[in-house]
Amino acid sequence: MKKILNVVFAFVLAIAMSASLVLPNVEEADATSQMVTDAISWAKKVANNNKNGYSMPKRNQKNSVGGTEYDCSALVCKAYQQAGAKVSIGSTATMKSIFKKAGFEYIPASKLNYCVGTSKLKKGDVLWRYGHTELYIGNGKNVGAHWDYDGRAGDSSGSEIDVCSYYNNSWSGVFRYTSDVKKIAESSDTATTTTESPSSDNTNTAETSTEKSYDPTTKKTYYVGAYKVNQDMNLRSGADTSSNIIKVVKKNAKVEITKVKGRFGKTTYKNSTGWVSLKYATKQKDEKKKEEKKKDTEDKKVEEKKEESKTEATVSTQSSYDKTTKKTYYTGTYKLTGDVFMRKAANTSSEDILTLKAGTKVTATKVSGRFGYITYKGKTGWCSLRYATKTSTVTASSKKTTTTKKSTKTKTVKVSTKASNTKSSYDKVTKKTYYTGTYKLNGDVFMRKGASTKAEDILTLKAGKTVKVTKLSGRFGYITYKGKKGWVSLKFAKRIK
Repeated sequence: MKKILNVVFAFVLAIAMSASLVLPNVEEADATSQMVTDAISWAKKVANNNKNGYSMPKRNQKNSVGGTEYDCSALVCKAYQQAGAKVSIGSTATMKSIFKKAGFEYIPASKLNYCVGTSKLKKGDVLWRYGHTELYIGNGKNVGAHWDYDGRAGDSSGSEIDVCSYYNNSWSGVFRYTSDVKKIAESSDTATTTTESPSSDNTNTAETSTEKSYDPTTKKTYYVGAYKVNQDMNLRSGADTSSNIIKVVKKNAKVEITKVKGRFGKTTYKNSTGWVSLKYATKQKDEKKKEEKKKDTEDKKVEEKKEESKTEATVSTQSSYDKTTKKTYYTGTYKLTGDVFMRKAANTSSEDILTLKAGTKVTATKVSGRFGYITYKGKTGWCSLRYATKTSTVTASSKKTTTTKKSTKTKTVKVSTKASNTKSSYDKVTKKTYYTGTYKLNGDVFMRKGASTKAEDILTLKAGKTVKVTKLSGRFGYITYKGKKGWVSLKFAKRIK
């Protein structure tokens, strides 16, 4: 009887111990999964590259400086998509259904108690509310796409997409990674041991004779032509991983693909015809197409030179009116108010030669629209005078730089990050001067503890509210609202008196 009781006690103890393993403390962070690690790593990499910027209308599109534009939801969705989760790119209005469908757990704010900080958050949590989303990366930090501060491609301010301290943005809840998260389907395209006998070429799926085919799993387009196999793979009777295996195509084998369907290509290998996955093969370059591409590049360069010479031939030597900015620009010496490109021709689509830093002084000897022709560090080209202040003129006869009386008294506007009691303040980001007075809000804005988008928000002011600004710092105005004091962005407000 004693032996039986010992056995029963050991059995009960084992059950209790296993139960404690499957019921972890909600407040303790689980071991970070590889998917979460990869998503965070990708998002931080995007944030640390200032060629990437914020744009809602151009999200997920390549920009003119070699990066990609994202908005808040595109960045977060793309991060998990790149990490392998079956997540599509949506908006904050559709993210709830997208992440829940992909197997993420939704945890409402009421269970997280944001007011006590980040103790109940975990690495990889998607912070979400209608209108904004960010990715919590641990150690009290978020990564997110915030706002288009300057209207230009990329992130010249370094704040459009960045890693910042966690802040309570009235989040409705989080989407949390679980072991049930659906991953992008892993195929059985690579060779495996099988006892099936070789099958004849009886494909179970309809074939396609087109020269190219898009595959939604790998998100790539595949083409007919010569391929080199990167690892042993199966030759199958049909264009899917469930079809019978005919034989194994060895690594480094070269195959000619005559038809494509999805990521599969039809080929004949050692007298057997079937389908192979092109996911594990590299398309060999077509020499004829290579020559055609080379010729196209050379022709393009010739056209650019013609366009450049045509532009220079029609350039005015003293003044030029620009339709975009509706201003007239003149030859002379300018001081740059922001970083600008020196380009090969007088347009924004022209190839850039180098970057000129804010504060650099340049002399424009010719003008075309808003562009000035300059020489800098031994190189000549065009730069936009839209982001420059004229300090002197070039006379038509001698073309020597002569500083006018007016220019020697150029007023320097000091931009301070500290609170100012003055009646006006210039903001480098919006390139506007703001004044104390009464403002009407054009959109919902945060009242913050400091004059910065990174400062903690106190409350949200709705569009249409009227506020009185008593102090200024850049584009931020100091106000009192419902007994609370703080800073609001005047970028989204109109001064009425």
